[in-house]
Amino acid sequence: MRTLKSKLINLIKDQGPLGLDQFMDLVLYDPECGYYHQREPAMLGRDFITAPEMGEIFADALSVWLKPAIELNHIEQVIELGPGAGALAQQLGSHWQDLIRTYYCVEKSIGLQAYQKDKLSGPIHYEWGLADLDPQPSSLVIANEFLDALPAKRIYKREDDCLESCIDFQDHFKWHTIPTDIQLEHFGSAEGVCDVIDYNPLFEMLKPLAHSLVVLIDYGYHASEYIAHPQLRDSLRGFYRNQVIHEPWQHLGQMDLTVDINFSRLAFQAEAEGWQVISYFRQSELIQLLMKQGLERTYDPYQIKQLMYPTQMGERVRVMVLSRQSSLVHLNQIGLERL
Repeated sequence: MRTLKSKLINLIKDQGPLGLDQFMDLVLYDPECGYYHQREPAMLGRDFITAPEMGEIFADALSVWLKPAIELNHIEQVIELGPGAGALAQQLGSHWQDLIRTYYCVEKSIGLQAYQKDKLSGPIHYEWGLADLDPQPSSLVIANEFLDALPAKRIYKREDDCLESCIDFQDHFKWHTIPTDIQLEHFGSAEGVCDVIDYNPLFEMLKPLAHSLVVLIDYGYHASEYIAHPQLRDSLRGFYRNQVIHEPWQHLGQMDLTVDINFSRLAFQAEAEGWQVISYFRQSELIQLLMKQGLERTYDPYQIKQLMYPTQMGERVRVMVLSRQSSLVHLNQIGLERL
């Protein structure tokens, strides 16, 4: 079996320097040796940890917030994009067993699918993929840390020109810039690097759904933040054994790669695709909603700190809700002027 490095080198020899989106697609999803196709995925706590894997707080907060909307919209099915280790699917399935009939897991990784199938069973019915999905009943779509693994272009803005930073190989991997006509709306005018995700794969998956709420949770910022702090636009990073790695060609096939979400760009693309953006807020506000319930359950203070503090996930992780003929009950609806 060819190594991932040899595949990349041969591809560069045949096609020239690779865009970051091509590079990410191969190192993350190559069926033989991509990071997300490992039989025993290395991301399960070794390289990074997501909010649902810290404990029950995150799922409890989502349940308290979304349960009234599930009842109001008569939602019968939940679709989770990129369920990872399956922790959130298991926790929400337990919370909502009397409300929904099917929980669909949309997972590209063969290794993670196998892991999820071993872990997830009752009290609700779990399905993998959307082949048997009926698009007519109201649906709730949840994507937690899914968008930041979508392939992205790396664009360098210089005066009035934009250059694409591609990955070349000449004795070693290195960046190589070429002209591009990609536009950088919602990033600000300062010179420097911008990591630009293509959100079309998300909207292609959502297209068949007739009545839906879509909850997108991820690391990222909105346009005014990028204007005030241009350094935030350079967000490409790898995660290897809980260390942040800045060169994407290190630990090929053994390291996750992500970039931050530009929520302004996402919001305007969502509206162009026929979705209404009905809410946008920081994750800390979601956890605060749970804390205000006066629940008797006691949570680990360390987990609360990780999920709420500005220097941790609380301010850096954002929540955006899209709607198609569905309504949200809790948390203020925020207009696009903030985005």
